[in-house]
Amino acid sequence: MYSYKRTMQSPRDKQFALPSDELRIAVTFKRRGGENGPTKFFPPMSLSSVAQFVPDSLVVDQAMYRLAKLGSVPN
Repeated sequence: MYSYKRTMQSPRDKQFALPSDELRIAVTFKRRGGENGPTKFFPPMSLSSVAQFVPDSLVVDQAMYRLAKLGSVPN
């Protein structure tokens, strides 16, 4: 994860700097056991704590299926 405004721009930042018709979203999931996901985790996240945020694979598959039905997931 990066801070809101990075000081150095990547080539990807420059490529997607102009407006387009493509909508890009980020989807976060609750952790296994129903606990809050990374957007609600307040302390800085260490590399060892990242494994605690792995979402339930069934929930991810369901979300991908629903987005694909809407035509929102590339093949």
